[in-house]
Amino acid sequence: KEDALIEYRKEITKNPDNIPAYVKIAENYYQKGRFKEAKREYEAILRLDPNNIYAKQMLERIEQQKISP
Repeated sequence: KEDALIEYRKEITKNPDNIPAYVKIAENYYQKGRFKEAKREYEAILRLDPNNIYAKQMLERIEQQKISP
């Protein structure tokens, strides 16, 4: 999975508007419980596409994780 993150980062370097690459990175972090990093990636998606419903939903989930014990 770390190799995949490196590949997705390379894709973003080539094309900074590559939303699918940001999604894959964010999902990877989220699945590992690395919510701070996932949040950063979902926020990057919203900077590129402020109406991205998936990123908004995932940010809400991350906020819910912080509230839950």
